[in-house]
Amino acid sequence: MEHGSILNGNIRPRRVSSQWQSTQQDFALKQAEIQAKYAAQVDIARIQMEQARQRNDVDFAIQTQQSMQAAAERQQQAQQQQEQIAQAQLAQQMQAQQMQAQQMPPQAPQF
Repeated sequence: MEHGSILNGNIRPRRVSSQWQSTQQDFALKQAEIQAKYAAQVDIARIQMEQARQRNDVDFAIQTQQSMQAAAERQQQAQQQQEQIAQAQLAQQMQAQQMQAQQMPPQAPQF
């Protein structure tokens, strides 16, 4: 056998046997890796949804509380307005009665 390169035809070309070949173990590892990545993405999405829901719950509670406070303030203002109107009407009635009392001549008692 002569020494030399492939070019002069002394050695037959052979495939290298150290190349990566897919095995059942490699397949299982790749599958586990994909499943882990997918599971992590699902977990992250679930956590984000829970956080968003909690924020929405807090926002809803704050909004409800603000609405209730605003309604109470409107009711209080309406009550104050009604009281002012009632006081104004009472004052007008008293003035009208005083005016009538001043305009009417005193009546002598009749026997």
